[in-house]
Amino acid sequence: MSTPTPKSGPIFVLKSVVPPFEEYSAHLRDIWANRHFTNSGPKHQELKKSLCAFLGVPDIVLLGNGTYALVAALSALGLEEGEVITTPFTFVASAQCLQPLGLTPRFVDIEPDGLTIDPKQVEAAITPRTRAILGVHVYGNPCAIEELQAIADKHNLKIIYDAAHAFGVTYNGQSVLNYGDASCLSFHATKAFHTFEGGAVVSSDPAICEYVRKYRNFGIDAADGSIVQHGLNTKMSELHAAAGLTNLPHYDHLVSMRKTLYERYQSELKDVDGLSFVSFAKQGTPNYNYCPILFAGDRDGLFDTLGRADILTRKYFYPLLTDMPAFADHKQNFPVASRIVKQVLCLPIYPDLTLAEQDKVIRIIKDF
Repeated sequence: MSTPTPKSGPIFVLKSVVPPFEEYSAHLRDIWANRHFTNSGPKHQELKKSLCAFLGVPDIVLLGNGTYALVAALSALGLEEGEVITTPFTFVASAQCLQPLGLTPRFVDIEPDGLTIDPKQVEAAITPRTRAILGVHVYGNPCAIEELQAIADKHNLKIIYDAAHAFGVTYNGQSVLNYGDASCLSFHATKAFHTFEGGAVVSSDPAICEYVRKYRNFGIDAADGSIVQHGLNTKMSELHAAAGLTNLPHYDHLVSMRKTLYERYQSELKDVDGLSFVSFAKQGTPNYNYCPILFAGDRDGLFDTLGRADILTRKYFYPLLTDMPAFADHKQNFPVASRIVKQVLCLPIYPDLTLAEQDKVIRIIKDF
């Protein structure tokens, strides 16, 4: 990676990492030579093997995007009509993935520190129609995994994790992806690790992984070509797998760069009245893909002030899913989430962010 140089223009909240093109083009030459562009080609297989080793997971199934990773994993769990308990403080894909399977979201409140789904609220919301729990590792912050697993075991429920933000995150010394019945990743271009666009399902259950492999290719059995289950076309192409192979060797260095920026924000902003940083689980190691702060003052005023200075922060996740028209039927009072959504603001953090640009962000926040 080259050293970032000062530049003009907007300061974005996130920016896609772009390794040297020569590294990517070497993979492209291989793809051009063998003309294998999709259907689990050599680059796909190489990326799968590399990710299993890098993440310390038993198996990983690569797909075209993170949303269909969720749909495929839920389908693999054999869930039928009923409810899945999840959080309103998340990206919309965490709930939209349920509709294609005839499942309904049951939203519950979040914990005030880590901002992940509250286990006490989960257990209180269980009914005879409950089929599963869908936790979200918000900003890569692990959910209360042991408590949620105990609830799932007690009530004979499946548990799936939306780990879109949690690539490389550890929990109790191992990958956070190793918990639950399945975990689902997004490899969208702004994520800590990306394949331009893509996703994956991780599970220690071979039956789940095999189901997802067939699901991503129309439910076709590779052995004889017969259609043995439901499925869709959500394969990862060789071009996307090549992007992952190009990005993966740089991952650890990029995390260290984001960590430096994150800790500098913490140091410089620690005395700002009304401003605090989201608490990350002590058992976990974050990837610093996001820098969320909570501002108890005029959050919208701060957002607008930064915007006028060409600093494009994000009120992530605002509004709550239950305040959106698509989920109006689920609107209810969530005391914690409703407060947090009015305070949260994600600050710019990406490896190309220069110290001068970060100083500009910090100065405006302090002045405000």
